[in-house]
Amino acid sequence: MLQLPNGCTCSELSVYPNNWDKSGASVKKDWYIQYYFYDPSFKDTKKYPLLKIVKGGINTFKTLAERRRAVSIVMEEHKYLLEHLGYNPILKKCISPVRTEYEVDPNTRFIDALKSAAGKLKLVDSTKSDLKSVIRGVEKASTDLRFTTLPISQIRRKHIKSILEHIGNTNPKFSANRFNKYRSYLLMIFKELEELEATDVDPITKISKQKIVHKMRDLLTPEQRIKIDKHLKENNYCFWRFLQIFFHSGARETELLRIQVKDVDITRQRYKVLIKKGRNSRETERTIKDTALPLWEELIKDCS
Repeated sequence: MLQLPNGCTCSELSVYPNNWDKSGASVKKDWYIQYYFYDPSFKDTKKYPLLKIVKGGINTFKTLAERRRAVSIVMEEHKYLLEHLGYNPILKKCISPVRTEYEVDPNTRFIDALKSAAGKLKLVDSTKSDLKSVIRGVEKASTDLRFTTLPISQIRRKHIKSILEHIGNTNPKFSANRFNKYRSYLLMIFKELEELEATDVDPITKISKQKIVHKMRDLLTPEQRIKIDKHLKENNYCFWRFLQIFFHSGARETELLRIQVKDVDITRQRYKVLIKKGRNSRETERTIKDTALPLWEELIKDCS
């Protein structure tokens, strides 16, 4: 018997036909999963026990291999509903199990736990976007490898390595640099999961980074720079001005675009900039060079 939330139990899930995983199984018959469900609240009724039949689209698959895979997936999903989400087939809905003190329960499904932990991280918008992309990639690979129903407490280094290898084998654009990005973001998430006591294992640290070949950049020649500079100044002065300020600022484009008038001190030739990186943000002052000072003055004069 399986012990379920809220005092309920059920028999082990079985498949009809019982030779579904043998070579003689036939796909000409309808297949289904069945089990007996016991809810003490219905002990004195005809619904105790309840015989539950689950088909879930299994019979839409016509080959033996596809049908077996469908049965395995539906069985895992239904067991997860019963054991972790408190699904009650008598009431035909999930009854939330008694809440624990965990923010992310160790029994939480792998991908759900990643998303919950990622949502708790304080990150800049660009990092949040990258993190969501990584989780989507991991979720797709986990579905293919049938890891999605594993509780987070059971995820080990072998699972993460298999996921990263699967992504590399199915995505030709998955470079060594992208591999290391995935590793870095997953390390960030699992650190949070450890702090939340959802897992006692760090499956990431001992996965080695991949070596990256740093290629030389193509640089503009002095003649090309002069040509571009002349063209922009004549045809798009505002962009030319931004380019000059950016070149002499030592700041990122996104940092410059966040600057307001109150952040600029023309007299001292200083400006204040907010640097955002990963979880951290800090303000710092930078110098306005003499070369770029007239352009800064132009901008301040035109601003409200």
